[in-house]
Amino acid sequence: MKKTKILVCGPTGSIGPNIVERFQKCVEYDVVAVPHTRPLYNSGNIEWIKADLTCGRDVNDLVHGADVIIQVAATTSDYINIKR
Repeated sequence: MKKTKILVCGPTGSIGPNIVERFQKCVEYDVVAVPHTRPLYNSGNIEWIKADLTCGRDVNDLVHGADVIIQVAATTSDYINIKR
């Protein structure tokens, strides 16, 4: 039986690690995780791919063959850098 390929964009943010943890326990899924700048963590059978989600070519390559895309990546500002 073919496994469902899940692409997780933003696996190192505030929501992503919970998603990755949930799916890595399920043998029926192949999970591909696309981090941005935070360090990777021990994640068992997750395939980590470095890509630029602002680049159309990178995104096209990533989504090719994915059955499910979970987009939780975001660029946020530090509180200190917010102009008042």
